[in-house]
Amino acid sequence: MEETLGQRLARLRKEHGLNQTQVGEAIGVEKSTISTYESGSRQVSIDILVALAKYYHVTIDYLLGAGSEKIIPANGLTDREFQLITELVQEISKGSNSRI
Repeated sequence: MEETLGQRLARLRKEHGLNQTQVGEAIGVEKSTISTYESGSRQVSIDILVALAKYYHVTIDYLLGAGSEKIIPANGLTDREFQLITELVQEISKGSNSRI
């Protein structure tokens, strides 16, 4: 069964070692609002969905279950540093695919 948006949000929060209060403070909502998003009893607005995607460094598609991509933040990196990171990720991906 596919993971719901709420389940994915809860999993991401736990993977980052955060509680609902911390996430709420980071994106400007109450802890109880995060709880309702995670339980699926409240719809997430587009603005909050964007904020959560940025906060967790994932795409909106990933949050909605339409994609499996995570984002590596590259702010502040030089072009050369970005190139090196990209090459490293590609090499790691090649290794992972050969083990499948």
